[in-house]
Amino acid sequence: MPFSPIGRRRLWPSTLVRLWPILFPIARFYRRRIVNATRLITIIGSLGKTTTARAVSAALGQSPHEIQGWNGGGFLARAVFRIRRGQRHAVMEVGISRPGRMRRYRRLLSPNVVVVTSISSEHHRTLGSLAEIRAEKSEMLRGLPESATVVANGDDPHVAWMVQHAPGRVVSYGFGRDNAVRATGYQPRGLQGSQFILHLKGRQYDVASRLIGQHMVYPLLAAFAVAAEEGKPLVGAVARLAELSPTQRRLKPKSLPNGAHLLMDDYKSVIDSVESALDVLESLRAQHPMVVLGEVYESPMSDEETYSWIGRRLGRAACYVVFVGSSNRFDALRKAAIQAGLSQACIQYAQRSVHDAATHIEDAFRGEDIVLIKGFGEQRLERIHLLLKGATVTCRRTACKMPMIYACGTCPLVDR
Repeated sequence: MPFSPIGRRRLWPSTLVRLWPILFPIARFYRRRIVNATRLITIIGSLGKTTTARAVSAALGQSPHEIQGWNGGGFLARAVFRIRRGQRHAVMEVGISRPGRMRRYRRLLSPNVVVVTSISSEHHRTLGSLAEIRAEKSEMLRGLPESATVVANGDDPHVAWMVQHAPGRVVSYGFGRDNAVRATGYQPRGLQGSQFILHLKGRQYDVASRLIGQHMVYPLLAAFAVAAEEGKPLVGAVARLAELSPTQRRLKPKSLPNGAHLLMDDYKSVIDSVESALDVLESLRAQHPMVVLGEVYESPMSDEETYSWIGRRLGRAACYVVFVGSSNRFDALRKAAIQAGLSQACIQYAQRSVHDAATHIEDAFRGEDIVLIKGFGEQRLERIHLLLKGATVTCRRTACKMPMIYACGTCPLVDR
């Protein structure tokens, strides 16, 4: 119903989706004729686009706004219309879930710089194999003018394949010695973030960051590379990125009144991001690490293989696990986790209920625990945070189609 609370919130996003065929030529004209002097930096890849876009914005001296929502179709057109004449830089992330779209997005945006983050199996059901995914995403690079620059993750072999199609300058970043922009000496600082040494153009910089996890160094390196290419002083970029907070719902720490800490990573749950999140939890060396795990999105493996792998991984990373999802997936996870060393009493099944998951976690608290909340966005596991901090949550939906740009804390259906 369009005039219900949820209907009103879905009306504008659905309208943008439907208007894309009309908006495309208008936005393309606007980009090419009205704001053609603006340097446009486009972020593409499977994982890390939002944090990279925020990091690049901060490095360029712009507001690292929270970009949460769709990054294609009418939403890209809207982002183009938000560029103002005389604006020096604009930063946009671009995502695709079906073939044939990236080429059209390149024609719309005419980017001056393209940042390529990584390639993973996300959307493999619609885009195909990793080789097909990288080929489709490389359409953003094909046809770029020679004046354009590609800033690419040099540690990802699929990205290395993609940049062969870039006609202009390529700047690589990563931990590998061959990268033009490189990080060494990475040191985690718990929930406070990390620090490392940046190597760029023959100079070294000590970098402190609030982002948690070694994989979060990549967005920062990409941002430093873009800043250097765009002529920004690196000292200023280092200072600004030191203040960059974690992106909402991407390894964002939240404190609870009882002294425990949640690590919210509930926006996306492709298998690669599950692995990264568990790596981070393990690196925190908490005395009693706990995990609330939702379902994995579009795993390239069978359910049995996927949840058995996760169960074995949980056996190393966690002391207590709560699963939110289907029973057959839980059975595979529990069996593997027990084989990996977790006791059966430390593996709880909340079915599909966030309320039951919150109750299990409350019962298991021992003090200053760290709880990783990891799941698929439509499960809305962020409600667990609301419940644990004492908020009233009457919404018991097991899946929510509300656009992801809206947080549960602002939803009129959460307490109703």
